[in-house]
Amino acid sequence: MPYLGATAQPPRRKRKNGTFTRHSFLRIETPVRRQPLSENTAVMNNILVPTDFSAHAQAAFETAVSIARRTGALVHLYHVMDIPDIPGMREIMARRNPAGSEASETADSALHQLVRSETYRDIGASCSIDYGTPWKAITGKAEGDGFDLVVIGSHGMKRLEKIVFGSTTEQVIRHSICPVLTVQDTLCCFSPASIVLGAERSRENTCCIDAARSFASHYNATMHLVKVSTPDHFINTRQARMEMEFLARENGIGEYSVNCYNDESMQEGLLHFAEDIGADLLCMTTRVTSELARLYRTTMGRNTTTEVAIPILTCRVPEA
Repeated sequence: MPYLGATAQPPRRKRKNGTFTRHSFLRIETPVRRQPLSENTAVMNNILVPTDFSAHAQAAFETAVSIARRTGALVHLYHVMDIPDIPGMREIMARRNPAGSEASETADSALHQLVRSETYRDIGASCSIDYGTPWKAITGKAEGDGFDLVVIGSHGMKRLEKIVFGSTTEQVIRHSICPVLTVQDTLCCFSPASIVLGAERSRENTCCIDAARSFASHYNATMHLVKVSTPDHFINTRQARMEMEFLARENGIGEYSVNCYNDESMQEGLLHFAEDIGADLLCMTTRVTSELARLYRTTMGRNTTTEVAIPILTCRVPEA
């Protein structure tokens, strides 16, 4: 049954002029629609998994393996030895130690132990080590070797108080030309049956729509299109529904629903809606992720960690 109503009102918030206001979180859903799925589904043949051997990185690898088993993709495990960003340093390090120092030998051994494990014999897994600034090396490899997806942990062995989204992960999200799937170490199984997609303008959202549609196709999932109305950017329900219906038809989205949601910001609205319906995957563009680190800080402060366990798929909006 579609839901129509408002949740409990949040605490009042004080404006700069001294007055108080209250914003109710209104959610309006429509029944799930079905139409023929577009045949132009994004291909997912090669998956890059950066690793620093942390729990979050292992969760990312397990997620990539799960996707590979479903799609037939190849998985490449990639470790970057962090060295100063000095011109020529990468080439010097690679030339001095083809096998590497003790640290790189240890990393190389750990990588090969993972990809040769009996547990992963059923997938095509490979690995490599590189030198440089991790996020630059990761995005460079993703682009240079034509990867279709990067799967990365939400943060590695960085201090949590520094930034909840590890700086490497955040930079990869901002600069990668291919979709980036971010997971936390609390994820036990990746099998998205319910996918939330921020319904931005189609031309700016093409990559994100294609990636979300690919996951929906491989996992027989329902896509929930969401338009978030905020105090600074109001959109009426009729217009929002028309735009989402057009987006679904234009992009050949198969099984979907259209949803209007009111919240303080687009970022919070998408996450809150995903939590409300128990979604398995949240898809958004980098336009929406501009404040994603702040959003994760907020949600990590809650009492229940399950509320922040939703994997997030992000795609960079092409520059004009």
